[in-house]
Amino acid sequence: MGLVLLVAWIVLSFLVAQIAEERHHDRITYLLYCLGFSPLIGFIILIASGEGQMGLKKCPSCAEYVQPDAVKCRYCQADLAAQEKRT
Repeated sequence: MGLVLLVAWIVLSFLVAQIAEERHHDRITYLLYCLGFSPLIGFIILIASGEGQMGLKKCPSCAEYVQPDAVKCRYCQADLAAQEKRT
């Protein structure tokens, strides 16, 4: 019984970490929250914190988040305006 609970705890922790990454939060931080405290507590913190990089867009070249009206990525210097015209 104890092994089943341990496996469930780990699986739920990874699930919450994946949801955190999809909401633009740090996956490792939430995985550690869940493993250390509880997957339920990690999920509650995730829901309470809202979207991570809300309002930002992802650079198609380096996948970093930049301002929505940015013309050039501040990380990789990619020309975002030219890439938007192609799509």
